[in-house]
Amino acid sequence: MPKSPLTLSFHRTFAALAAAARAANAVETRRTPRAADLKTLGIDEAAFQRVQL
Repeated sequence: MPKSPLTLSFHRTFAALAAAARAANAVETRRTPRAADLKTLGIDEAAFQRVQL
């Protein structure tokens, strides 16, 4: 049975929040965030590499 649009919306929202939390934690501990988390957040990995932390 296909998932409802509301269920998919919640899933995307929580996936974005989780990716943001992981990326923020990585930056706070001076590590590079995972490429998948940056992609989920709509951040270009190559552009992020140019940011000086």
